[in-house]
Amino acid sequence: MKRSKRILAVVLALTLVALPLMSKSGVYEVYAESADNTTATSEKEEISLEDSKNQPLQEGSGQDAETNTEAELPKESEEGSEEVEDKENKVEKPTDSKEQQAKEQKKTLKKATIEAAQKESTSNDLNIRGVKVIGDASNISVPNSISVELTVTGEAKDRMNHIHLFYHCSETGKDLNVNAYDFEWEYRQGTNYSTYTIRNIELNQYFAKGNYKLQSIEMNAASYNINVNYSYDGETKKFTCTENGNSFDYLGEADFTVTSNTEEDNIAPEILSVKKITEGPVYSDTQIEYEVGIKEETSGISNVQMIFQNKNDESIFCEANDIPAGETTAILTTSEGSSALPGEYQLRYMNVEDYAGNIASYQVSETNATQMTGFINGEKKTVTVKDNTITVDVFKAESLTVTDVRFADNVDRKNVAAGDTLTVNIKVKNPTDKQLLVKPKECRLQWCKREPDGSYEQTYSINLEGESRLLKPGESMDLSGHLPVSKYIPAGDKEFLEMWITGYSENGKELLTHYYPTYNGNQLVGVNQEGKTIDVLPYNGELDFTVTKAEQADEEAPIIESITVAEKSLKAPGPITFKIKLKGEEVAPVTDIGFSVFGESGYRMFFGAESELQVEEERAKLSYSKEEGCYIFKQELDPLAIAETYQIDYITIDDEAGNSNTYFLENGVLSDFEDNVISSAQFTVAETEAQDSDAKGPVLKKVKAITSQAKPADQFQVEFEVEDEMGVADVEVIYKNSTSQQSSRAMEAISVDRNGNRYTCTFSLDKYCPVGEATLDELVFMDGSVRKNIRLYAYMDDGFYDAQTMEKVLTSEPVKLTVLPTEKYVITTVDEVLNDVADIAEGGTVVIGGIDAEMTEPMALPEQFISQAVEKKLTVIIPSVYGMSEVQIKGSDLAALNNKDYTIAVNQYEWFNEETVVGNKVNDMLCPIEVVTSDKTVPVTIRIKLDKDFIEACGGKGITFSREGNFGKKEIIAENLAPDAEGYVEVALSGGWDAADSNAKMLNLSSMGNEIEEVQFYISAKSVEQGEYKLGDVNGDGEIKMNDLHLCMKHVMGEELLNGTKFNAADINQDGNVKMNDLMSMLRYITGESDVLG
Repeated sequence: MKRSKRILAVVLALTLVALPLMSKSGVYEVYAESADNTTATSEKEEISLEDSKNQPLQEGSGQDAETNTEAELPKESEEGSEEVEDKENKVEKPTDSKEQQAKEQKKTLKKATIEAAQKESTSNDLNIRGVKVIGDASNISVPNSISVELTVTGEAKDRMNHIHLFYHCSETGKDLNVNAYDFEWEYRQGTNYSTYTIRNIELNQYFAKGNYKLQSIEMNAASYNINVNYSYDGETKKFTCTENGNSFDYLGEADFTVTSNTEEDNIAPEILSVKKITEGPVYSDTQIEYEVGIKEETSGISNVQMIFQNKNDESIFCEANDIPAGETTAILTTSEGSSALPGEYQLRYMNVEDYAGNIASYQVSETNATQMTGFINGEKKTVTVKDNTITVDVFKAESLTVTDVRFADNVDRKNVAAGDTLTVNIKVKNPTDKQLLVKPKECRLQWCKREPDGSYEQTYSINLEGESRLLKPGESMDLSGHLPVSKYIPAGDKEFLEMWITGYSENGKELLTHYYPTYNGNQLVGVNQEGKTIDVLPYNGELDFTVTKAEQADEEAPIIESITVAEKSLKAPGPITFKIKLKGEEVAPVTDIGFSVFGESGYRMFFGAESELQVEEERAKLSYSKEEGCYIFKQELDPLAIAETYQIDYITIDDEAGNSNTYFLENGVLSDFEDNVISSAQFTVAETEAQDSDAKGPVLKKVKAITSQAKPADQFQVEFEVEDEMGVADVEVIYKNSTSQQSSRAMEAISVDRNGNRYTCTFSLDKYCPVGEATLDELVFMDGSVRKNIRLYAYMDDGFYDAQTMEKVLTSEPVKLTVLPTEKYVITTVDEVLNDVADIAEGGTVVIGGIDAEMTEPMALPEQFISQAVEKKLTVIIPSVYGMSEVQIKGSDLAALNNKDYTIAVNQYEWFNEETVVGNKVNDMLCPIEVVTSDKTVPVTIRIKLDKDFIEACGGKGITFSREGNFGKKEIIAENLAPDAEGYVEVALSGGWDAADSNAKMLNLSSMGNEIEEVQFYISAKSVEQGEYKLGDVNGDGEIKMNDLHLCMKHVMGEELLNGTKFNAADINQDGNVKMNDLMSMLRYITGESDVLG
């Protein structure tokens, strides 16, 4: 039984924060909190100083005030797609409920987005009607917080993305800047305005006393491409918009006064010294470190920053945050994930700010590049910087590069007609000192229609054409491709989005070079798959194009009027014919439709069809009937369908122009976001051959541990009380060890014994299960229905919860199992191995769990343990975190490490069916194995556990262990492997991973953090063919002659590989391979030397 995997999507918003440089006025850092007074995020709300002419903006992080859960503002992805709420609620709710209001808000937002795309927006579409502080702000004692509410009108009032408030205190000269990107938003249905509230803007204990007056407001509605700025005029007592002249009266409603604070700090911090820590070459993704001497004795430092710039004023920011008062040094780093273009960067500015808003700013001297000067606390200060500190050289990484890209000469890219085909020409170069293989058919280019807010929905992609070619060092080749412009495409600008150039190095490592335009569009930046910049190519829109002739343009999504079923009586299994009638005239034909239905029992089925020209095997053919005026497709009913009435609750429909529409069922009505309702969306299955009508998973009533303690590999029992119409067929449990680094592993029941609703289940502990107390964490039940209904339960706090509904179904104490030590080996973790190794006898075995090969830098075995393992001649076993594979190492073989730390980890992925060439044969079952290590010279034994399905599919024969070889070819390390009784196959790399006896030399592999290398291996096999064949009759003509021998010879020589029954017929000795001994057997049989094959 396979466990279902649940993925949580996390949307992260990255913002740049402006912190211009000043020497007198200060600025406060504040924190925004959500309405329930909990901190919204770990990032700080952006608070910046007044802009300075000659000094750059600082990079920082914006704090988003968390939106109110009753009125959540949906976020848009990078591609502009909106996350759509679940509309499968079948329960009627009052229209004035908070949930209903939230749904109405989301529908309003969707409509606003559509309307914004259809009209030219102006600054008049976004106006402020008023702004105020919530509550009394005339006598504030800090620490404290304030909340500010804005009333907004106009077409874009419901699409706010960013609000910036700027305050100034004339008594102290200090400023307060608040940048908010997420707010509490209140939908005012039936009015012409909306309100936005920035909650809990923090004023810390050092906030200076004085009157803080609002000076300016900036707002942005990205989907409307509108940005407005309001400035206050003290004479007219109005805020007036710079862009449209609109204004509103203001009598200080949003001003506030701080009358007392608990602590004072009017002394700015200082930077005393700078020292570069990072050594070696710097690439675009290198995290650069500096040690900075600082002085701050009162409030502590909120931010210290160094700014490097190149000749194009592009910047590298190095910074540190939250440094307590009294600290004398700070380690500054570039932020993780930041990327700098190759080139030389010079130190230009340094800033340090404390929690009282005092700032010290330094800039490079005009006469001496090693001196940074600034006026700090009214006094000129100078910091001398060493030569190796003032410059950062960012190097290019090596990979395939593009030296030229453009449309063919006969393409007028500014005057393209719908239906045209555009030819793209690209020149690719190998700038490395090794041969590289280029695969044009795996190279891809993509264009898009850019929306006003910078997002895009419609994309157009092509793959390049031509055969693979080996490029020598310094050699170039020309590639080309053809972009067919749809005849339904609308007029307008189409922007080049990105391209991927694919190749392979000599050691088989795939090389992916990703090119994309910079924000200002004048460069194409190329990065490799590790995120390192390899090239910057001048670009002036050579691949952008404009459609000027579009006579059949279609930008309207299909609208469904009805879906009906042709058959009067339905039987499962059996055909069902759907008729889809559209509203109005659709210009571009429908190409794809898919929908889901649910029955009265809760059973769900899925249907879908595509146009005949692009139909896939699992999809029905969609065709249009002029006679009936509707689209038609026929599909087989699910043989497990229950005899009942079904309701369609979700539909997606696409047309050839790329337009898409979605329908959801809500409160019994099936409609899209434009309130287009489908009138008929039900059908009834009258008869079924399914043996039962159970569609619900087992219901948990009680859990009881029968076995209280066990050793690894021992069996243990748990009793469950479960209600299910068809009984429980299978159970899977996951126990969690709270003291271990090892991931929890699923254990499937060996036996399930039933007594009424009570089930006694026997399980076997993993042989490497960590010692200690384990708690039952998850339960998966599968019932005995023909539908194999599954229900998952998770233990949380005080009982078991349904994992889908998150409702508690059983109040229970934790169900525990004590795992005792085994005499066979010591099971430990990296953190505990030094404590445990002392108790291991000489020649013993230690199992070290919890080392995850998928981590960027897996945990390393410490050198102290390595020396002990060598001295005691231990056997070291490193299992995968999921328990399906392991690496074994002899202690004596670790001596070559010279007592240094050692990383080794393995991960085994699920196998899948895919034809792949391995050596001179074609296998169709592939299981990737990933091994990461810090030293490939250490001999290891790799053990891979194959599941029952894999062994049954290949018959346990012809199993091959291979790795990525030259230019992506899979090179055989071991073949004809047979699984042992536990399902393991074993491969010993006895001479080290680079040794000649491993069949092929392992060359320079991909380098990860701390020089950890990733090595890709594969387990592959050929599934047992069900078709009949005659041994030796390769071509299937019923005779064994020279033409059969000729086919075998071509296979052995690698000219034309055999597959399927032909391969099986040529495998005379049935060893899973076709080699020279098979050819000789056939030759002797054909020439009459032998009467028997083999």
